[in-house]
Amino acid sequence: MTGKIGRLAGALLLFAVAFSVGNAVAQSKGWGARLVQEQLLSAPGRTETRPTLDPALFSSHAMVEAAYAAARAIPETLDRIYCYCHCALNPRFKHKSLLTCYVDDHGAGCGICMRQALAAQEMKKQGIAPEEMARRFAEQYAPLQDR
Repeated sequence: MTGKIGRLAGALLLFAVAFSVGNAVAQSKGWGARLVQEQLLSAPGRTETRPTLDPALFSSHAMVEAAYAAARAIPETLDRIYCYCHCALNPRFKHKSLLTCYVDDHGAGCGICMRQALAAQEMKKQGIAPEEMARRFAEQYAPLQDR
């Protein structure tokens, strides 16, 4: 009986530790996202100065091509927006902003990047400022990542 209780207690302890670590990671992503977004909105100029890839490179994929075209059309706007795939927090990517996703092929393989770029383009057409876009993206994506 003691062996079963010991194993059960060990499993419960392992679950509690894993849950705590997972919760801490989610909280740190949320904190990091807010910090990066604040920096992007207060930056005096563009943080990403490299050119975006030509949308024609992705002509066989309509959504991808449209996202790269959006990046070409509104680079100043996308450069002020945090990307909720968290590529700015990932040491593998070290992206500066949503615009950075489009200077290489990262944006072509990431649904979050594409949805954000296309949504930002639509909001821009409606006259919505980057600050409001950032608020809307945080409202949309942050709850999904804080679970």
